[in-house]
Amino acid sequence: MQAAIYEGIEKLVVRETASPDLPEGGVLLKVKSCAICGTDLRTYHHGSSFCEPPWIIGHEVAGEVVEVAKNVSGVARGDRVTVAAGIPCGTCRACTSGWMHLCSNVKAHGFHYPGGFAEYMAVNQSAVTQKALSVIGESVTYDQAALAEPLSCVINGQELVNVTLGDTVVVIGAGPIGCMHVEVARARGAVCIIHVEQNRLRLEKAMAFGADYYVDASKEDAVAKVMEITGGRGANVVISACAAKEAQGQAVKMAALRGRVSFFGGLPKSDSIAAIDGNIIHYKELAVFGAFASSPSQNRLALDLITSGKIRTDAIITHKLPLVEIVEGIGLMDRGEALKVVIHP
Repeated sequence: MQAAIYEGIEKLVVRETASPDLPEGGVLLKVKSCAICGTDLRTYHHGSSFCEPPWIIGHEVAGEVVEVAKNVSGVARGDRVTVAAGIPCGTCRACTSGWMHLCSNVKAHGFHYPGGFAEYMAVNQSAVTQKALSVIGESVTYDQAALAEPLSCVINGQELVNVTLGDTVVVIGAGPIGCMHVEVARARGAVCIIHVEQNRLRLEKAMAFGADYYVDASKEDAVAKVMEITGGRGANVVISACAAKEAQGQAVKMAALRGRVSFFGGLPKSDSIAAIDGNIIHYKELAVFGAFASSPSQNRLALDLITSGKIRTDAIITHKLPLVEIVEGIGLMDRGEALKVVIHP
């Protein structure tokens, strides 16, 4: 089969490699769509401790089941499916507490198992057992279904900060994740959504998602503007949806009394210490949450939201490219020219 092989820092080569075998108790997918994630960008530019080159990355996957092992139930040959990236063990303390995305033994496609930037991908028995496969409805395309994985992470983040009816929500960052946060916040009942971004090109693309206010952080003080919009109160929920420590410091300053702040975007390991005013958290009684990954059940919920049409996936997907142009797709996202790029192996 043809696959994009990650061979080291900024070296991703499309070449022929052996097709995966059908795993015992698992299934084999013909990959139809695999979207490029911010994590893929970080792996491409900086490497990853979770995969050793040469490796097949890619974890936002949708495809057709072409082979099914004996005694597998719940999925059949010919099914169109999406795949949750992280596979929990189901038995550790996190799993039994209901936090399956925080499983201490979690394994993930594209990292521990070969991923979706290839013509075929194996899904092993543990993934089937933990219900990582979700069947795609007839009205949903493979491209749309591939966004279930990042959307499930957004759902996890907003469940943690409990975006609810009547909330004013600030989203910092207008990449694909930030745009999904706008969509999900609206679906959960937010009445005022303020979208903040310092890249003008990305901000213009984000305007398709209908936030109530847009703040160009390259031209004005984002904290002051949020306070102006909210009459000095601040926002009930502030979501830092970008990999910038400055945004985390700003998020705390934008929050209202007893506001909820989500540090959704992870920071580079080499520069992960943010300057945050602890007195603001203390005197405003703020709740600050981390947000990481998602569970298979949240992946299924994400697919349901996509099926309902409440998430405008076609606006998020700005580019569709063949596998041989995957490096160009990475460049489009690096430069802010694309929101989400979907690769067709």
